Amino acid sequence: MASQERIVSVLDIGSTRIKVLIASAVGESLDSILGVGTAPCSSLKRGVVVDMEGLTQAIQRARDEAERMSSYTVSSVLVNVGGTHITGLVNRGLVTISRPGREIQRDDVDRVWESARAVLLGPNQEIIHVIPRQYIVDGQEGIKDPLRMSGIRLEFEAFIVTGQATILDNLRRSVTESGLKVERLVVEGLASADAVLSSEEKEIGVACVDIGGDTTDLAIFAGGSLGYVAALPIGGRHITMDLAMMLKTSLNVAEELKIAYGAVDADEAKDFQDSQISYSTASGDGVLSTTKAYISEVVSSRVEEIAEAVKLELVHSGYNNMLPAGLVLTGGTALAARISEKFSQISGLRTRVGQPNIDDVVFSSFRSPSFSTAIGLLELSIHGESSASQKRRRPFRGLSGLFKGLDLFD
Repeated sequence: MASQERIVSVLDIGSTRIKVLIASAVGESLDSILGVGTAPCSSLKRGVVVDMEGLTQAIQRARDEAERMSSYTVSSVLVNVGGTHITGLVNRGLVTISRPGREIQRDDVDRVWESARAVLLGPNQEIIHVIPRQYIVDGQEGIKDPLRMSGIRLEFEAFIVTGQATILDNLRRSVTESGLKVERLVVEGLASADAVLSSEEKEIGVACVDIGGDTTDLAIFAGGSLGYVAALPIGGRHITMDLAMMLKTSLNVAEELKIAYGAVDADEAKDFQDSQISYSTASGDGVLSTTKAYISEVVSSRVEEIAEAVKLELVHSGYNNMLPAGLVLTGGTALAARISEKFSQISGLRTRVGQPNIDDVVFSSFRSPSFSTAIGLLELSIHGESSASQKRRRPFRGLSGLFKGLDLFD
């Protein structure tokens, strides 16, 4: 029997832009991206909602645009969450198998999961994810599925991701007031990692570094499972703001200059030394000029700060010497020229820029690091517990040229 098509939708809440994606899935595979909506947003600071009304309105604008394009009505979404309040820890649960025959059954697995979840949390902490690492039966480690095995002592090791409950509540409330239901929250670093990392990289050891607007999210994998998460209070918007201030231009112009010339080492590119470029003033009523080398110098120094912060966090995590696959950079700032070389130089690890693993030519517009979180959310929605439900409004077919000319990536 052919797999039935279903519709999934996700909400990517970024520091500078909101994205809503609506897609169709067949079985466990992404079939088509039917609609995308974006809206600028400045209502979050380091993952914390600072303007609920502004965020709600931005979500509504992005949702409306995606609905018009796709001809579907969105009712519930997977939503990303980030910020420095996100933390992770490893915990174990333990239960005894007392039934005759000592066969491990589903209720035993459920009990040991609940045991692992019983973490002593602070009064304002909430569990977001309980991610399996391994089962242990009578001291035998590395078991993936203990069902129907015989044993007396069943343990479950999990990586538990938590966040500040009030921050999560404010995020949910903003989404709910926009007319959407939050299907579940997904930590931003995990969503991005799902889009850009291979299973082989996760197995041998890799760190996904998602450079967002206000924060840089770190997710470290080893042995095929998540081992560490962190969010650093520095991101691409800090680079853009510094550049805009020094060049006396707008944030939009500074962002374009950052991506085009930002991380190129001027001493390794002699043509940058005297290459003049012109750009508009912050007010837009005048023209200024500078050299590519100056832009490179300003941006490179800020990129180095982010790379140094990541390096210190890797040392703190204990995984610094356990990452044969190195670093995978993603997020909009990963588009900056030669940024991988900068990170590799500072961290001492092999580094590449990661983009969503999308093969179909139809989806080529979304093969960008700036869409990693959104595409990762789609994949997790497809493979997750339940899909977002939508109501079909009218037939729609044809994707050729659909996304051309859209302002998707700023």
